Amino acid sequence: MRAIRQKRPAVILAALLLAGLFSVTCDSDENIPTGSLARPDKIKMISGDNQTGGYQTKLTQPFTVQVLDSDDNPVPSHKVRFEVSSGSGVLAGVDDQSLEVVTNSNGITSAYLVLGIDSVNTVTASATGATGSKLSGSPVTFMAFATSSATQGDTSGTGSPPPSAGDPVMADTILIVSGGNQTGEVNTLLPELIVVQVLDENGSTIAGVDVKFTITSGGPWIGLADDTDPGINNSLIITTDSDGRAAISMRMGPGPDLDMIVVAEVLRADGLPVSTTLSAQALPNPDTANRLVIMSGNNQGYDGEYAVGSLLPLPIVVRVVDTTRTGVNGDTLGAPISNFPVLMEAFSPGGTSSLSDEPDIEPYGTGRLTALTDADGLGAARWVLGTDTGGPDDLNVLRDNNIVVAVVVFADGSQDTVVFRATAVPQAPSEIAASGPTDRSATAGASLSGLGVTVTDANGNLVAGTGVSFSITQLPAGGSASLSAPSSVTTDIYGNASAALSQASTKVGDMKVAASSGTLNGSPVTFSITVSAGPPDQILASGGNGQSSKAGTAFSKPLIALVFDQYQNPVEGVLVTFAVTGGSASLETSAVFTDEDGLAETNCTPNAAGAITATATATIGGAPTSVTFNLTATAP
Repeated sequence: MRAIRQKRPAVILAALLLAGLFSVTCDSDENIPTGSLARPDKIKMISGDNQTGGYQTKLTQPFTVQVLDSDDNPVPSHKVRFEVSSGSGVLAGVDDQSLEVVTNSNGITSAYLVLGIDSVNTVTASATGATGSKLSGSPVTFMAFATSSATQGDTSGTGSPPPSAGDPVMADTILIVSGGNQTGEVNTLLPELIVVQVLDENGSTIAGVDVKFTITSGGPWIGLADDTDPGINNSLIITTDSDGRAAISMRMGPGPDLDMIVVAEVLRADGLPVSTTLSAQALPNPDTANRLVIMSGNNQGYDGEYAVGSLLPLPIVVRVVDTTRTGVNGDTLGAPISNFPVLMEAFSPGGTSSLSDEPDIEPYGTGRLTALTDADGLGAARWVLGTDTGGPDDLNVLRDNNIVVAVVVFADGSQDTVVFRATAVPQAPSEIAASGPTDRSATAGASLSGLGVTVTDANGNLVAGTGVSFSITQLPAGGSASLSAPSSVTTDIYGNASAALSQASTKVGDMKVAASSGTLNGSPVTFSITVSAGPPDQILASGGNGQSSKAGTAFSKPLIALVFDQYQNPVEGVLVTFAVTGGSASLETSAVFTDEDGLAETNCTPNAAGAITATATATIGGAPTSVTFNLTATAP
């Protein structure tokens, strides 16, 4: 076979750009609605769906749609956009995968498709209304299918027939024999030769046909089949051998953006090209890495499933990729980079979360590690949540209270960072303790609030929703007391539960209230309450009334006043004023404070014989209140 080396990039054959290869058709301007100001409402398919044609040929029928208003009247001069949504075909007239046309007077417009090298092709026709919203039925979707056995369409658009049986044998089909879809390291020779085979219209091989190999992407490094180090060649012409085969060698480019795409092309009898496309992917190396992405393990515990200290069920997984390439398996994230270091560090309230790169070993207190990516570019670690929640037991507050930051540094010194988030909630309640002092004081019969407890888990985290029961467990003799309803409550998001006495003991002394919660450590919590008398409510003559004594001689018993509160508890510290209001007598003291028994007393000595009246006065309810002592003095 002969080979012709071309040092400059090959020019795409002019036949692909011939006028008439692509076309857009519009029907004649007949039956134009008189005075129509139709507003576009819908778009519908007219014809052209589900056609079949040969590879790289123009379909025999256009894809045709019609735009109508809400009354099904045609809408003229309305824009319709045709787009190739799948397949490698192009739209006639523009040699591109999108085309914008307008409807004729009957609201109709159309576009032709030239099939590519893919078997299945999809074209959409879309249109919008005056407000920019899609018309009803938009987009309209057309399907077309390319097969090697289908009758080849006429890509010239002129309707010229294929060669007759009497013409010389000419190429009709070119097939890939081997070497397609290879992968190789950058700047290395691919292991397989690129081999194609040329057939005539009867499927027989053709020798002596020139096959033009052109690099359309990557390279430029293709060479003869026996080249072990292909030079810089964008294009080669190889003549088929006796088996109708032509072969070249190919070396991958030196950079990560140099995927190789080579078009092998021959001319048919009608002068138009028929071709096939081969591709090869350059496997990247660590120097081409440029992105870090999260693959799995993010947002665990979002709904509160995992408690503090839990080993999360899913490992956290990242991938290091080269986004300038598609992955070997079509991964759209990019080609994976293996053996690349990823630094991971865990953060949590209290700094107690931990990581391990051993999949079956629970981490032990280390919050940082470096994971190396595997052959798929994946780096993984197991994650144990920290033991502190860092806040009240409210999922909206606690969410994302644990994070892991993963960082990579690329060859050019740039960095990429991703953040994994997880939520740790408290463990089961474990402890109950008073949230304030347990030694309290109260006034007899008065209310008392703030008998509070806090429930936490074993790590000291606040726990909501735990039931706590309050009860009075001790009262002074003769006293009565009551708790404000309800006596059973649940802890709030701060782990707190509290109760109040609507009435402390009516008798002075010591009383107790207990807060209990099952078998929690610290249960029950006991509040000791010292009850004191209330404000003075009554003053009585407790002793000394009705005595008799000789003038000049003190009465044998002191005058004693007793001050009570409303529950008959003696009141200490009340000022009692004694006074002689009738007769003649002297008092030892006129102002005395009541003692702990509510008593105040003074001695009285008559000065002259006769009836003597004395009073003891205290302020009760804001007003002076007195009690009277009646005494008698006799002559000496």
